Amino acid sequence: MPVHLHGKLKIVLYGANSVRHRGSKAYTTLSLSIRRVLKTDLVKISLNGRVEWNVSMLIDVNDQVDTLDAFVKTVSRLGTKTSTVGMLFLNAHELARNGSLCGSYRMQADADDKPGSAGNLKISLQYTPRRNLSLGMGVSDVYFPMRTGCKLSLFQDAHVHDKELPEILDRAEKPRLHRRTFEEMFGAMTLARKLIYIAGWSVHTELQMVRSGQKDAIKLGDFLVEKHRQGCCVVVLIWDDPTNNTALVEEGIMATSDEQTYRFFKGTGVQVAKMPRLDDGTNGFIGHMTVSGIFTHHQKILIVDAPIPGRDDKRRILSYLGGLDLTSGRWDTPSHCLWSTLRTFHKNDFHQACLVTDQRTGPREPWHDVHCCLEGDAAWDVLQNFQDRCKCQGGKNLSLAAITEQDFIRRVDEQAVLQRDPDGWNAQIFRYLVETRRLLFAFLCLLRVQLGVYAGLLMRGRPYLNGDTT
Repeated sequence: MPVHLHGKLKIVLYGANSVRHRGSKAYTTLSLSIRRVLKTDLVKISLNGRVEWNVSMLIDVNDQVDTLDAFVKTVSRLGTKTSTVGMLFLNAHELARNGSLCGSYRMQADADDKPGSAGNLKISLQYTPRRNLSLGMGVSDVYFPMRTGCKLSLFQDAHVHDKELPEILDRAEKPRLHRRTFEEMFGAMTLARKLIYIAGWSVHTELQMVRSGQKDAIKLGDFLVEKHRQGCCVVVLIWDDPTNNTALVEEGIMATSDEQTYRFFKGTGVQVAKMPRLDDGTNGFIGHMTVSGIFTHHQKILIVDAPIPGRDDKRRILSYLGGLDLTSGRWDTPSHCLWSTLRTFHKNDFHQACLVTDQRTGPREPWHDVHCCLEGDAAWDVLQNFQDRCKCQGGKNLSLAAITEQDFIRRVDEQAVLQRDPDGWNAQIFRYLVETRRLLFAFLCLLRVQLGVYAGLLMRGRPYLNGDTT
C-alpha cells in the first residue's frame, strides 16, 4: 500500500560504480512511483566503471508512493539508443518513517534480477513532512529570494481604452487607474539612457506599440536603432526557431520572424542573439530535433534604466515581465474586436493563427494576457536573469552596459525609499536554469496575497471578454 509523502524532499545523487558499458556516457532518472522528479546530465563512465553526477535538488512532494525508482541509463555513441544498465527501488515507507535514506545501494540489472548485479548507486534522500516545515512568505532554496519593499504595477492586455474596464478601488477606496501596457513600456524605453534589454519568444521590428488608430506610429525596430544611436546599449534575445531557415516557410511555422529580426538589426549596433533550445544529449537525433523544434524560450522581458523622481544624477532599473511578447498580434484591448479595427488599430498588424483568412475579410485573432512592471530588488533580479542568459548562450558576442554606483542608485537606498510606500509589495522571481545543458525554463513572479483579489476579477472574466461580432 502506498504512503503519502507531503512536504519537502531533498535529493543528492552522488554517482555509481561498477557500471557496465565503460567508456560510454550515462545518466540517471529518479521517479516517485510514476512521476519523474530528476534527470541528471550525461556523464562519461570511467574505465573502472565509475560515474559521478554530484547533483542535488529540493522539491515539493504531495504524492502517493510505493517506491522511489532510480534508473541508470547509457546512450549509444550516435545518440540513437538508450539502455538501462542499473535500477534501484527504495522503500517509500522507510523514508517516511525515518526521514532519510542515505547510502551506496546495490542495483539490479532488471526487475527480476538480484540486487548487486549491476553495481552500486550512491544517493541521499532527506524527507521533511509538511507539518514540520516553517511556512512563511516566499519559497526557500531557490535562485532568487523573496524581496521586500518592491513596487509592482499590474496590466491587462496591451492597451485599455478609457472606461473599457470596470472600476477597481485601492486601499483608500479611490479608483485605481488602468494603465496601458505597451504605451507605458514604450515611454519607459523613450526615457532610457543606458540600456534597453528585451527577451522574447518573438520580437517583431514592425510592431507599433503606440497607436492612434488613424496615422502611422514609429515601428519598434526603427525606434531601437535610434536609441542605440543616442547611446543606449540595446540587446535583444529571441528564440531561434529552427523552421525559420527555409525558403518554403520564410517566417517559420510558428511565425516568429526571428531571421527577419536578426537581419533587420544586422550592422545597426543593436545586438541580437538567436537562442535555440538544446536538449541534453540523452534523447538521440529525433529527440534533439523534437526539443529544438517544439520547445522554446518563453520569457517575455523588458528591462530599462529609468529616472528617479526628483533626481537627475542617478538611474534605477525597471523590469517588465509577463505574458505579452513585443511582436505581431499582441496589441489588443479588453473588447477584443475581431472585425471593426481591421482598418484602424490593426491595419498593419493582422494576426490569425487559427483560421485561414486575411485582413480583407477577417476575423483577426484576439489576444488576452497580463503583464507587470517591477521596481526595487525584484527588478534587479530580472536584470540578473537577463545577464545570466547572455552569459549562458550569448558568450563573448554580446556586450552589456556597465552597472556602476556612479550612474545607478544603490539598491539599499532604493529599497529604503520603497519600504515607505504604502502600496509596497513582496515579490519573488523564479527561474530554472541548468547551465550545463544551457536550458532556461519557466519564469514567473510570485506576489503577495493581495494579488488574489485582482486575479479573481480577471479569472471571473465577465467584464473582460466583450469581443465584438461586428
